[in-house]
Amino acid sequence: MKKTKEEAELTKLQIQKVAIKVFIKNGYSATRLEDIASEANVTRGAIYHYFKNKRDILLAIHQNNRERIQKIIDELVYKEKDPIEIIRKGFLQVYEHFENDEDFKDVEELFFKIEFFKVSNSFCQFCIIVQFQFLKIFFYFI
Repeated sequence: MKKTKEEAELTKLQIQKVAIKVFIKNGYSATRLEDIASEANVTRGAIYHYFKNKRDILLAIHQNNRERIQKIIDELVYKEKDPIEIIRKGFLQVYEHFENDEDFKDVEELFFKIEFFKVSNSFCQFCIIVQFQFLKIFFYFI
């Protein structure tokens, strides 16, 4: 049975969401597509239908996250004219996402581990990630 576009998009997003968890658990390098397929309850063929390879999944996750962050920035720029207020509110909104949005937190943790280094103290890791997001917002205006 052929999936509707909405069902296909949900499957693609589910694969990405599961991939985030598996990448965090196993590490990106050690993760195989079979691991993601097993956790997502899909076949490897289903993964290949949506993604070329493991890197393609990671790039899709990154793009989705960039779009989420860009949406926060765009909304703030539209509502606020004072750059300092935009930075302040941007920092607070990113912090709220870490507190309340498990998916956001997982994506940031994943890219933190891939791009930087593993910090054993999770609070310290959280602070560094928030600072990184704050800098992204700050440099947007410079």
